[in-house]
Parts: sequence; C-alpha cells; structure tokens
Amino acid sequence: MTNISQKTDGVDILHDTEINAILNKIQNGTDTDVRISGRYATLGTFESGWGVKKPATYVIYRDTSTYYAEDGRTGDVSFSGTDAQVVIQAAVNAIQTAPGFTTKSGLLYFKAGNYSLSSAILIDGSASTTIQNITITGDDKLISRFTPTVNLPAFRIKTITQGTTFRNVCFAISAGLDTSYTHSMIECEDNCEWVEVSNCYFNRGNAIRGQDGTGWLVSGNNFEATHTGIGMTAATGFSSALVRIVGNHWSNQKSGSVAINFTDNNSRQNLYVLIADNVFAGTAGATAISASMIRSIIHGNEINFWGTAIEEKGTADRNYIFGNHLHSNTVSVTKIGTNTQVRNNFGYATESGGDSSISHGTTVSHGLATTPSRIVLISQSASPRITSIKSKSASTFTVGLWNTAGSALTGSGTTRAFWYAEV
Repeated sequence: MTNISQKTDGVDILHDTEINAILNKIQNGTDTDVRISGRYATLGTFESGWGVKKPATYVIYRDTSTYYAEDGRTGDVSFSGTDAQVVIQAAVNAIQTAPGFTTKSGLLYFKAGNYSLSSAILIDGSASTTIQNITITGDDKLISRFTPTVNLPAFRIKTITQGTTFRNVCFAISAGLDTSYTHSMIECEDNCEWVEVSNCYFNRGNAIRGQDGTGWLVSGNNFEATHTGIGMTAATGFSSALVRIVGNHWSNQKSGSVAINFTDNNSRQNLYVLIADNVFAGTAGATAISASMIRSIIHGNEINFWGTAIEEKGTADRNYIFGNHLHSNTVSVTKIGTNTQVRNNFGYATESGGDSSISHGTTVSHGLATTPSRIVLISQSASPRITSIKSKSASTFTVGLWNTAGSALTGSGTTRAFWYAEV
C-alpha cells in the first residue's frame, strides 16, 4: 500500500513526478491500494466557508465505546479513550498557535455519532491558554451529537474568548435530566466575543447562554422542546451588543419558558440587537421574545400560538418592532419603552383609518391593539365644521362636531369625516 501523509519537501502539492509514480504503481498492478492521509482526502472532513477549504486540526469519531481524535493532516490517532470529554478536551488543549499570531486556533471535526459528556468541555481564552477562533463542526446537525449526562454544560467558553464557532452539530439531553437541567448546553461567560452558532439542533434543556456577548451570530438553528433557547445577560461593567439572531426555528417550547431572553442588571444594557426572520411554532404559556434591550430591532418574525409573543422588560427603550406576523397569541406585544416604535405588525394593529358618517357624540371603533396615542379627524362636509376627539379607549373613540357658531351637530349622519389613528 502506498500511504501519502506528507510531502517529503514539506509542500502540500503533489509534483508531477510524484503523481506519475503513483499512477505507474496502479497501472502495473504493484499497488492498487493508495491511501492519501489528511483531511482534504476524505469527504466532509474540512470546513468550507466563503469558498475556502481548510483542513481539520483534529477529526474526532467514535468506534463502539472508544473515542478517537485523529490528526487532521497526517491521519494519525493523537488521543483515544472511553471518555468522550477527556479525548475532546485533549484535542482542544493540543491546538497550536496559528502562524503569525499569539493565540491558538483550530477546527475540530466530529464524525457522526453520540458523544456522551460527563463533564464540560472547556474553551478558555485566558492568558495561560489563549484559545481563540476555534470551530466545532460535524457531519450533520442531527447525527453528530453531544449529550450531557449530568447537570453541566456541554461546552463552557470563558475569559474573553473570541471567534468560537459551532456548526452542523446536535445538542440533546435525556428526558430524565430535562427538568433538573439548570445549565445551558453552550455556556459562555466573561465577555465572549464573535461567537457563531449556525445550523445546529438543540433538544430539551437550555440551549445557549451568553454573558456580555459582543458580535454574536445565531442563525439557521432548530430548537425543539427547550426551556430557554437563547439567553443573553448584560453584567456589571459590560454589555451584550451587536448580537444577530436570524432565521432560527422553535417548536414545542416548554410552557412557562422563554425562547429568546435578554436581561440586564439595571446598570448595563443590551444594545444593537437584531432579532429577525425567525419562526416560533406555538407553545401556550411560553414567551417567544423577552427583551430588556435598547436601540434594537425585532423584525419579520413569525410567532403563532404563544402565551406572549414579544415583551419589553427592564430598561428596554428606543427599540423598533415592525413587520412581524403575530397570530393567535394570548398577548401579542407588551411595550414599556417611551421611545420604542411598534409598527406594521400583522395581528397587532398600530395604525388604522376610515371614512365614517359622524355627528356630535358618535363613537367609532378604531380596531387598534390598544388605546391610540393620536387621532386625526377631518370633516368632508362642504360647510365649515369643527371636529375634536372627546374621549378614546382601547377599542373606540368618541368625536365632537360643531358648526362655526359653536352649536353641536347631533343629527344622525350630519357629516362624513376621514379619520386616522395610531398607537
């Protein structure tokens, strides 16, 4: 067998003479078994992003009850054992410093299989380890699966770690651990920055928790029967900012739970958050989006059959909530921010208008979700009329109509008027 694991000249390109030598062996029958080691040689063991392929630092897989971490360049087994956490942690710790950088970075590729974790895998960006820009990826988001077997995270990221990425993997806990699981399967602390979680599947428990996260991207994931899908906290001295939660799907969320939950500590705030184009398939008694944040956007989400669709809380203000589809929720929107704008949401009317026949004291149903903040009433009569809004409520407003002499015009259908109302 011809085993090509590394070019003798150290260059990752086969020269013509090397290619010809291999072909000659195959043609003359002296060697029909050619193995090219390294992750470019095996389908699926490289990460493709922006059209660029890079080899895995380690390829991790399971064979019956034994776990292996194979060097992504040479194909040699670097670590093995019956404890998945020990093997994976060893691979993480062995990642080397990238050329020209002072921090360690790499890619761990997980073959299809169930990786049972009895303790958390630590990705630590502190000065002693300086692990940054690590990617965790797998064959598929349903078959490359991490399963915490105790009340601990699957992955714990800490100490200003930057650039951690999770793609195409699954996180699931057993049904028996579900109600007692107080951690999150991906748990980030101490101002973790530029974290990406994309095309992953989360089943039961709490999925993702971040503290003081900056520049996060959470996109294209499925959350099934989770308690908290995504939880972000602004802690003392820092804020969670520039977070994008886009294109995810929730279903069968636990009653009384929150799919997306942003909290603050009243001294620091979450800000510049985008929550857009997500689908929330209904769970009575649960909350889809609970947001203590400022200067943020909630847009284009499909939220159906929830207890509460969107709520502001804490110090929330100056947010823009628009273009969402809200259907058959117990509470559609709870707004507390004085400067927050809520506009053009299907199922939560904030603008309405009409052409009505009115007289003094006529009550008009405006059809808005709550009491309007402003109402414009314009008489269409050929004769001069004075109009006013005598009172307004969550469902109606009452008009006043006078002639220029100051006499109330009480006759039925005295005049027609155009009206416009908004919350």
